[in-house]
Formats: sequence, structure tokens, C-alpha cells
Amino acid sequence: RSGATARGRGGSARGPVLLLLALALVVLAWWWWSDRRHEYRTFPPSGSVTVTTALRPGAATARLAIRAGSAKAIVQLLAPQSGAHVLSIFLRSGDRRIVPVPPGTWRVRVIEGHAWDGPRRLFGPQTHIRRLPGLLRLVPGERPSLSLGSRESGS
Repeated sequence: RSGATARGRGGSARGPVLLLLALALVVLAWWWWSDRRHEYRTFPPSGSVTVTTALRPGAATARLAIRAGSAKAIVQLLAPQSGAHVLSIFLRSGDRRIVPVPPGTWRVRVIEGHAWDGPRRLFGPQTHIRRLPGLLRLVPGERPSLSLGSRESGS
């Protein structure tokens, strides 16, 4: 009988513990879902840069001037052979920035849109991605410029 009583007490303590565990899981799921949905809802300020971990500190000794068109834009420098991402520059519509960049020869990809939906979805279904023709050569002491027109104009 004493064994049955001890087992009964343990079983009654499990109920509140399971309830707290279930509540914790619901709160955790809600937090994860709401955080993911609103993650990075604000487009980064113009001139903000993200770089690959392979880019060594202090490597950005060249300069690039960029003027955004009527849409928000992300200008990406890609390795010419592999197409690997090296650097991204964020620009709000109509803004102009001069940004330090690594010297070299790069492919340029432009991502444009109006309503920012985060780093995974970019501008959602209205995301427009294009590669600029040819390669961009960046040399310290020179300052080439890119002018991003509206995507409708194709410039």
C-alpha cells in the first residue's frame, strides 16, 4: 500500500509540471513565430554594409559612389569567377553614398524593391534582381559611380 500511495503522489505532481511545460512550449512557439515574422522589418540605413567573413579587415581601400533610383536597393559585389558574395551595400530610395570597398574586379548584382520584408524574403514578391553587364574594376584612388535608375527604365 505504501508503494501505491507514493506512486499516486508522484502522478499528482506530474499534472502541474506537464501543464507548465506545455505553457512554456506555447510561449516559446509564440515568441519564435512573432520574432521571425517581424525580424529585420526596418530596411538598414543607406551606406550600411555587410561583408563575407572571408574579407580581411582593412581590405576596403577603394571607393564606390552609388545613387539609388526610386526603389530601395542592395548593391552586391560578387567574385567574378565563382559568383560568391563578397559585400552588400544598402541604399534607401533616392540616396547617394560613397562607400569603401575592396579593390579588384567584381560582378555587380542589384536587388531592388519598395517594401522590405527581411533578409530572407528581401522585398517579397516584388523583389527585382539583376546583374549589371560586364565587370566593375575598383582601384584605390579612383571613385567610379553607379547610378541605379528605376527598374522600369532598365538603367
